[in-house]
Amino acid sequence: MLSSDKRFFSRQTAKKLLCLIFSLLFSYTSIAGVSAAPALPFFKPSAPKLYPSPMPAPRAVNPIFNLPAENEPVLVNSSLTEVDTANVSLGYIKLRTLTNTSITLRIMFTLIDENGKELKKYSRFFLRSDTKWDALNFTFGDGKYVITIYDVSSSKNAILLQKVSVDVKLQDEYVPFLVPIKYSSFTQKSDCVSAAIQLSKKYDNDLDRLSAIWQWIVTNVAYDTSLAADVVTEKVVGYVPDPDETYLKRIGICSNYASLMAAMCRAVGIPTKIVIGKAVDDKGNSITHAWTEVFIKEKGSIDINGKFEFKGNTYVRMDPTFAASNSSGKYTELIGNGENYTSAEFY
Repeated sequence: MLSSDKRFFSRQTAKKLLCLIFSLLFSYTSIAGVSAAPALPFFKPSAPKLYPSPMPAPRAVNPIFNLPAENEPVLVNSSLTEVDTANVSLGYIKLRTLTNTSITLRIMFTLIDENGKELKKYSRFFLRSDTKWDALNFTFGDGKYVITIYDVSSSKNAILLQKVSVDVKLQDEYVPFLVPIKYSSFTQKSDCVSAAIQLSKKYDNDLDRLSAIWQWIVTNVAYDTSLAADVVTEKVVGYVPDPDETYLKRIGICSNYASLMAAMCRAVGIPTKIVIGKAVDDKGNSITHAWTEVFIKEKGSIDINGKFEFKGNTYVRMDPTFAASNSSGKYTELIGNGENYTSAEFY
Protein backbone atom coordinates (compact mmCIF):
# COMPACT_ATOMS: atom_id res chain seq x y z
CA MET A 1 0.00 0.00 0.00
CA LEU A 2 1.22 3.49 -0.92
CA SER A 3 1.88 6.07 1.76
CA SER A 4 -0.24 9.24 1.81
CA ASP A 5 2.71 11.21 0.34
CA LYS A 6 3.10 8.73 -2.51
CA ARG A 7 -0.67 8.76 -3.16
CA PHE A 8 -0.62 12.58 -3.28
CA PHE A 9 2.35 12.50 -5.67
CA SER A 10 0.54 10.02 -7.93
CA ARG A 11 -2.58 12.18 -8.08
CA GLN A 12 -0.58 15.29 -8.86
CA THR A 13 1.36 13.46 -11.55
CA ALA A 14 -1.89 12.18 -13.09
CA LYS A 15 -3.34 15.67 -13.19
CA LYS A 16 -0.21 17.02 -14.87
CA LEU A 17 -0.30 14.24 -17.44
CA LEU A 18 -3.97 14.94 -18.24
CA CYS A 19 -3.25 18.66 -18.64
CA LEU A 20 -0.35 17.85 -20.93
CA ILE A 21 -2.52 15.54 -23.05
CA PHE A 22 -5.29 18.15 -23.42
CA SER A 23 -2.71 20.80 -24.25
CA LEU A 24 -1.21 18.63 -26.98
CA LEU A 25 -4.65 17.83 -28.40
CA PHE A 26 -5.57 21.52 -28.49
CA SER A 27 -2.30 22.40 -30.20
CA TYR A 28 -2.79 19.68 -32.80
CA THR A 29 -6.36 20.85 -33.50
CA SER A 30 -5.18 24.42 -34.03
CA ILE A 31 -2.30 23.34 -36.27
CA ALA A 32 -4.56 21.08 -38.31
CA GLY A 33 -6.94 23.96 -38.85
CA VAL A 34 -9.85 22.25 -37.10
CA SER A 35 -11.34 25.39 -35.72
CA ALA A 36 -14.61 27.25 -36.09
CA ALA A 37 -15.00 29.32 -39.26
CA PRO A 38 -14.80 33.05 -38.59
CA ALA A 39 -18.11 34.87 -38.49
CA LEU A 40 -18.99 37.05 -41.47
CA PRO A 41 -17.92 40.61 -40.60
CA PHE A 42 -20.79 42.81 -39.41
CA PHE A 43 -23.43 40.19 -40.20
CA LYS A 44 -26.30 40.54 -37.76
CA PRO A 45 -26.82 37.10 -36.26
CA SER A 46 -30.63 37.02 -36.33
CA ALA A 47 -31.86 34.11 -38.44
CA PRO A 48 -33.67 34.87 -41.70
CA LYS A 49 -37.45 34.82 -41.44
CA LEU A 50 -38.25 32.17 -44.02
CA TYR A 51 -41.46 30.85 -45.49
CA PRO A 52 -40.37 27.88 -47.61
CA SER A 53 -42.94 25.85 -49.49
CA PRO A 54 -42.55 22.07 -49.85
CA MET A 55 -43.61 22.26 -53.52
CA PRO A 56 -41.83 21.97 -55.84
CA ALA A 57 -38.87 19.99 -54.53
CA PRO A 58 -35.69 22.08 -53.99
CA ARG A 59 -33.20 22.19 -56.82
CA ALA A 60 -30.15 19.98 -56.37
CA VAL A 61 -27.68 22.86 -56.63
CA ASN A 62 -24.66 23.26 -54.40
CA PRO A 63 -24.27 26.83 -53.08
CA ILE A 64 -20.83 27.33 -54.53
CA PHE A 65 -19.41 29.68 -57.11
CA ASN A 66 -20.00 27.93 -60.43
CA LEU A 67 -19.34 30.41 -63.24
CA PRO A 68 -19.19 28.66 -66.63
CA ALA A 69 -15.68 28.40 -68.05
CA GLU A 70 -14.99 30.87 -70.83
CA ASN A 71 -14.41 29.61 -74.34
CA GLU A 72 -11.29 30.36 -76.37
CA PRO A 73 -11.50 33.98 -77.60
CA VAL A 74 -13.11 34.72 -80.96
CA LEU A 75 -11.92 38.25 -81.66
CA VAL A 76 -13.34 40.84 -84.03
CA ASN A 77 -11.12 43.92 -84.31
CA SER A 78 -11.34 47.50 -85.44
CA SER A 79 -8.75 50.24 -85.16
CA LEU A 80 -9.91 51.30 -81.68
CA THR A 81 -12.07 48.48 -80.28
CA GLU A 82 -12.05 44.70 -80.00
CA VAL A 83 -14.99 42.35 -79.39
CA ASP A 84 -14.80 38.75 -78.13
CA THR A 85 -17.85 36.76 -79.32
CA ALA A 86 -16.76 33.36 -77.96
CA ASN A 87 -19.25 33.29 -75.09
CA VAL A 88 -22.56 34.32 -76.67
CA SER A 89 -24.11 30.98 -75.64
CA LEU A 90 -23.30 31.93 -72.04
CA GLY A 91 -25.22 35.17 -72.45
CA TYR A 92 -22.54 37.80 -72.99
CA ILE A 93 -19.85 39.36 -75.15
CA LYS A 94 -16.62 41.00 -74.03
CA LEU A 95 -15.41 44.34 -75.33
CA ARG A 96 -12.39 46.55 -74.85
CA THR A 97 -10.72 49.60 -76.34
CA LEU A 98 -7.23 49.35 -77.80
CA THR A 99 -6.05 52.68 -76.43
CA ASN A 100 -5.48 54.15 -72.98
CA THR A 101 -6.90 57.47 -74.14
CA SER A 102 -10.11 58.48 -72.36
CA ILE A 103 -13.10 57.67 -74.57
CA THR A 104 -16.87 57.49 -74.05
CA LEU A 105 -18.51 54.55 -75.80
CA ARG A 106 -22.07 53.85 -76.80
CA ILE A 107 -22.75 50.19 -77.51
CA MET A 108 -26.04 49.53 -79.31
CA PHE A 109 -27.56 46.03 -79.19
CA THR A 110 -30.18 45.63 -81.92
CA LEU A 111 -32.25 42.45 -82.22
CA ILE A 112 -33.30 41.87 -85.84
CA ASP A 113 -35.52 39.35 -87.62
CA GLU A 114 -34.48 37.02 -90.45
CA ASN A 115 -35.07 39.82 -92.99
CA GLY A 116 -32.87 42.30 -91.09
CA LYS A 117 -35.81 44.29 -89.73
CA GLU A 118 -35.25 45.86 -86.32
CA LEU A 119 -37.32 44.28 -83.55
CA LYS A 120 -35.98 46.08 -80.48
CA LYS A 121 -32.76 47.56 -79.16
CA TYR A 122 -30.96 48.84 -76.12
CA SER A 123 -27.78 50.85 -75.47
CA ARG A 124 -24.94 50.84 -73.00
CA PHE A 125 -22.82 53.91 -72.28
CA PHE A 126 -19.57 54.01 -70.42
CA LEU A 127 -16.28 55.85 -70.12
CA ARG A 128 -13.04 53.99 -70.81
CA SER A 129 -9.43 55.00 -70.24
CA ASP A 130 -7.69 51.60 -70.34
CA THR A 131 -7.62 48.37 -72.34
CA LYS A 132 -9.37 46.07 -69.84
CA TRP A 133 -12.17 43.78 -70.98
CA ASP A 134 -15.80 44.49 -70.05
CA ALA A 135 -18.63 41.95 -70.27
CA LEU A 136 -22.08 42.96 -71.55
CA ASN A 137 -25.06 40.60 -71.53
CA PHE A 138 -27.80 39.81 -74.05
CA THR A 139 -31.02 40.78 -72.29
CA PHE A 140 -33.46 39.92 -75.12
CA GLY A 141 -32.61 36.22 -75.19
CA ASP A 142 -32.03 34.22 -78.38
CA GLY A 143 -31.84 35.82 -81.81
CA LYS A 144 -29.65 37.70 -84.22
CA TYR A 145 -28.02 40.81 -82.80
CA VAL A 146 -26.18 43.64 -84.47
CA ILE A 147 -23.75 45.24 -82.03
CA THR A 148 -22.74 48.75 -83.03
CA ILE A 149 -20.03 50.65 -81.17
CA TYR A 150 -19.76 54.43 -81.29
CA ASP A 151 -17.35 56.99 -79.88
CA VAL A 152 -19.60 59.63 -78.31
CA SER A 153 -16.88 61.58 -76.53
CA SER A 154 -17.90 64.66 -78.49
CA SER A 155 -21.39 66.02 -77.91
CA LYS A 156 -21.57 67.01 -81.59
CA ASN A 157 -20.80 63.80 -83.44
CA ALA A 158 -21.08 60.06 -82.84
CA ILE A 159 -18.23 58.24 -84.60
CA LEU A 160 -18.87 54.67 -85.72
CA LEU A 161 -16.03 52.45 -84.49
CA GLN A 162 -17.21 48.92 -85.13
CA LYS A 163 -20.23 46.80 -86.12
CA VAL A 164 -20.49 43.08 -85.29
CA SER A 165 -23.30 40.60 -86.02
CA VAL A 166 -23.83 37.53 -83.82
CA ASP A 167 -26.38 34.74 -83.70
CA VAL A 168 -27.26 34.08 -80.07
CA LYS A 169 -28.45 30.66 -78.93
CA LEU A 170 -28.32 30.63 -75.15
CA GLN A 171 -27.63 27.55 -73.05
CA ASP A 172 -30.84 28.50 -71.26
CA GLU A 173 -32.87 31.66 -70.75
CA TYR A 174 -31.31 32.41 -67.36
CA VAL A 175 -27.58 32.52 -68.18
CA PRO A 176 -27.46 36.24 -69.12
CA PHE A 177 -28.50 36.99 -65.54
CA LEU A 178 -26.06 34.58 -63.88
CA VAL A 179 -22.78 35.90 -65.28
CA PRO A 180 -20.69 38.83 -64.06
CA ILE A 181 -21.01 41.92 -66.26
CA LYS A 182 -19.61 45.43 -66.23
CA TYR A 183 -22.35 46.72 -63.92
CA SER A 184 -22.05 43.80 -61.51
CA SER A 185 -18.51 42.53 -61.83
CA PHE A 186 -17.24 39.70 -59.62
CA THR A 187 -14.87 36.73 -59.61
CA GLN A 188 -14.38 33.66 -57.47
CA LYS A 189 -11.98 35.71 -55.34
CA SER A 190 -14.42 38.59 -54.71
CA ASP A 191 -15.21 39.34 -51.07
CA CYS A 192 -18.91 39.64 -51.84
CA VAL A 193 -18.86 36.18 -53.46
CA SER A 194 -17.21 34.66 -50.38
CA ALA A 195 -19.85 36.36 -48.24
CA ALA A 196 -22.70 35.04 -50.40
CA ILE A 197 -21.35 31.49 -50.16
CA GLN A 198 -20.87 31.74 -46.40
CA LEU A 199 -24.39 33.10 -45.91
CA SER A 200 -26.08 30.47 -48.06
CA LYS A 201 -23.97 27.32 -47.74
CA LYS A 202 -26.04 25.75 -44.97
CA TYR A 203 -29.25 25.87 -47.02
CA ASP A 204 -30.39 23.34 -49.61
CA ASN A 205 -32.80 25.57 -51.57
CA ASP A 206 -32.74 28.94 -53.31
CA LEU A 207 -35.53 30.50 -51.26
CA ASP A 208 -33.52 30.22 -48.06
CA ARG A 209 -30.30 31.29 -49.78
CA LEU A 210 -31.98 34.35 -51.26
CA SER A 211 -33.54 35.22 -47.91
CA ALA A 212 -30.15 35.11 -46.15
CA ILE A 213 -28.47 37.30 -48.79
CA TRP A 214 -31.41 39.73 -48.85
CA GLN A 215 -31.42 40.09 -45.07
CA TRP A 216 -27.70 40.79 -44.98
CA ILE A 217 -27.88 43.53 -47.63
CA VAL A 218 -30.93 45.39 -46.31
CA THR A 219 -29.67 45.33 -42.71
CA ASN A 220 -26.00 46.16 -43.32
CA VAL A 221 -25.73 48.59 -46.26
CA ALA A 222 -26.56 52.27 -45.65
CA TYR A 223 -27.67 54.84 -48.21
CA ASP A 224 -24.97 57.25 -49.40
CA THR A 225 -26.69 60.64 -49.57
CA SER A 226 -23.43 62.38 -50.51
CA LEU A 227 -22.81 60.20 -53.58
CA ALA A 228 -26.48 60.49 -54.55
CA ALA A 229 -26.19 64.29 -54.56
CA ASP A 230 -23.00 64.16 -56.64
CA VAL A 231 -24.64 61.93 -59.25
CA VAL A 232 -27.78 64.09 -59.46
CA THR A 233 -25.74 67.30 -59.89
CA GLU A 234 -23.41 65.50 -62.34
CA LYS A 235 -20.40 66.15 -60.15
CA VAL A 236 -19.88 62.42 -60.68
CA VAL A 237 -20.46 61.34 -64.30
CA GLY A 238 -20.58 57.81 -65.71
CA TYR A 239 -20.67 56.17 -62.29
CA VAL A 240 -20.37 52.37 -62.41
CA PRO A 241 -20.94 50.48 -59.13
CA ASP A 242 -18.43 47.97 -57.82
CA PRO A 243 -20.16 45.27 -55.74
CA ASP A 244 -17.03 44.43 -53.77
CA GLU A 245 -16.53 48.08 -52.83
CA THR A 246 -20.16 48.32 -51.72
CA TYR A 247 -19.82 45.14 -49.69
CA LEU A 248 -16.65 46.32 -47.92
CA LYS A 249 -17.77 49.92 -47.31
CA ARG A 250 -21.37 49.03 -46.41
CA ILE A 251 -22.69 52.15 -48.15
CA GLY A 252 -24.02 53.08 -51.59
CA ILE A 253 -26.80 54.46 -53.76
CA CYS A 254 -29.52 52.48 -55.53
CA SER A 255 -27.21 51.21 -58.28
CA ASN A 256 -24.80 49.92 -55.60
CA TYR A 257 -27.56 48.04 -53.82
CA ALA A 258 -28.77 46.47 -57.08
CA SER A 259 -25.26 45.63 -58.26
CA LEU A 260 -24.32 43.96 -54.95
CA MET A 261 -27.60 42.06 -54.82
CA ALA A 262 -27.06 40.77 -58.37
CA ALA A 263 -23.45 39.74 -57.71
CA MET A 264 -24.19 37.85 -54.50
CA CYS A 265 -27.26 36.09 -55.91
CA ARG A 266 -25.63 35.19 -59.24
CA ALA A 267 -22.60 33.83 -57.40
CA VAL A 268 -24.78 31.14 -55.80
CA GLY A 269 -26.75 30.37 -58.94
CA ILE A 270 -29.83 32.59 -58.49
CA PRO A 271 -30.74 34.45 -61.74
CA THR A 272 -30.97 38.16 -60.95
CA LYS A 273 -31.65 41.14 -63.21
CA ILE A 274 -30.48 44.67 -62.53
CA VAL A 275 -33.31 47.00 -63.57
CA ILE A 276 -33.02 50.73 -64.32
CA GLY A 277 -36.15 52.82 -64.60
CA LYS A 278 -38.46 55.15 -62.71
CA ALA A 279 -39.91 54.67 -59.26
CA VAL A 280 -42.16 56.69 -56.97
CA ASP A 281 -40.44 57.54 -53.69
CA ASP A 282 -42.03 58.03 -50.27
CA LYS A 283 -42.73 61.69 -51.08
CA GLY A 284 -44.60 60.84 -54.26
CA ASN A 285 -41.80 61.97 -56.57
CA SER A 286 -40.89 60.02 -59.71
CA ILE A 287 -37.14 59.35 -59.58
CA THR A 288 -34.58 57.53 -61.68
CA HIS A 289 -33.93 54.35 -59.75
CA ALA A 290 -32.27 50.91 -59.82
CA TRP A 291 -33.63 47.69 -58.31
CA THR A 292 -33.50 43.94 -58.94
CA GLU A 293 -35.74 41.17 -60.23
CA VAL A 294 -34.99 37.68 -58.94
CA PHE A 295 -36.02 34.22 -60.16
CA ILE A 296 -36.21 31.08 -58.04
CA LYS A 297 -38.02 27.80 -58.72
CA GLU A 298 -39.26 27.34 -55.17
CA LYS A 299 -42.64 28.63 -54.06
CA GLY A 300 -42.89 30.65 -50.87
CA SER A 301 -42.35 34.13 -49.49
CA ILE A 302 -39.78 36.33 -47.81
CA ASP A 303 -41.06 38.77 -45.21
CA ILE A 304 -38.00 40.85 -44.34
CA ASN A 305 -38.30 44.64 -44.77
CA GLY A 306 -41.05 43.99 -47.30
CA LYS A 307 -43.26 41.17 -48.54
CA PHE A 308 -42.11 39.13 -51.56
CA GLU A 309 -44.14 36.24 -52.97
CA PHE A 310 -42.46 33.65 -55.20
CA LYS A 311 -44.57 31.41 -57.45
CA GLY A 312 -41.70 29.50 -59.03
CA ASN A 313 -42.36 30.62 -62.60
CA THR A 314 -41.53 34.31 -62.86
CA TYR A 315 -39.07 37.01 -61.79
CA VAL A 316 -40.03 38.95 -58.65
CA ARG A 317 -39.14 42.60 -58.08
CA MET A 318 -36.96 43.18 -54.98
CA ASP A 319 -35.90 46.74 -54.20
CA PRO A 320 -33.03 46.60 -51.67
CA THR A 321 -32.60 50.40 -51.55
CA PHE A 322 -36.09 51.18 -50.29
CA ALA A 323 -36.16 47.99 -48.21
CA ALA A 324 -33.00 49.02 -46.37
CA SER A 325 -34.98 51.97 -44.96
CA ASN A 326 -38.08 49.86 -44.28
CA SER A 327 -37.35 48.29 -40.90
CA SER A 328 -40.42 50.11 -39.52
CA GLY A 329 -42.61 48.95 -42.41
CA LYS A 330 -43.39 52.41 -43.80
CA TYR A 331 -42.21 51.48 -47.32
CA THR A 332 -43.86 48.05 -47.51
CA GLU A 333 -46.86 49.22 -49.53
CA LEU A 334 -44.66 51.34 -51.82
CA ILE A 335 -42.27 48.44 -52.53
CA GLY A 336 -45.09 45.99 -53.11
CA ASN A 337 -47.05 48.16 -55.55
CA GLY A 338 -45.94 47.48 -59.12
CA GLU A 339 -47.60 50.70 -60.29
CA ASN A 340 -44.83 52.61 -58.52
CA TYR A 341 -42.18 51.13 -60.85
CA THR A 342 -41.56 51.59 -64.59
CA SER A 343 -38.77 49.44 -66.04
CA ALA A 344 -36.57 50.82 -68.83
CA GLU A 345 -33.31 48.81 -68.97
CA PHE A 346 -32.28 45.32 -67.84
CA TYR A 347 -28.70 44.26 -67.09
